[in-house]
Amino acid sequence: MSKKWRKKLDGLDFFIEEANVKIAEASKKVDFLEKVDQRLEDLKGTTSIVEEKILDLTKEKKALDDQEKRMSNLTSKLSIMEVELRSKFADIQEAKEEINGISVLREELTACSDSFERKIESVNKENIKLDKTNQKNAEDECLAQRHTC
Repeated sequence: MSKKWRKKLDGLDFFIEEANVKIAEASKKVDFLEKVDQRLEDLKGTTSIVEEKILDLTKEKKALDDQEKRMSNLTSKLSIMEVELRSKFADIQEAKEEINGISVLREELTACSDSFERKIESVNKENIKLDKTNQKNAEDECLAQRHTC
């Protein structure tokens, strides 16, 4: 895994730990709310103050819940991105292997082409020799025919 992803994951781990701490704090606050409800029965005069506290704590818990949902979404997106990156890496590896195969074919074709060119040159040289031999034979025949004439 790249350093960039490692840093992101480390940051996410820190973020998750921080969220867990806040959730634990919120859980403690919820416990506190239950105690406050019990005491409200005993202390009806302080109802409005306690109700405000409850609202604040509820908002904080909702904010933490929302934050937890966002973290979950981010984790899901990171997982999807990881799968996509692994797939792309596999595609790149496959393409690399194909390119290597093409390079080998290119080298083989170059070798075949060079060999073919050498053979063509050899055939051309033999044709030139054959033409010279045929020309000499024709001249010899012509000379032989002149002597018989």
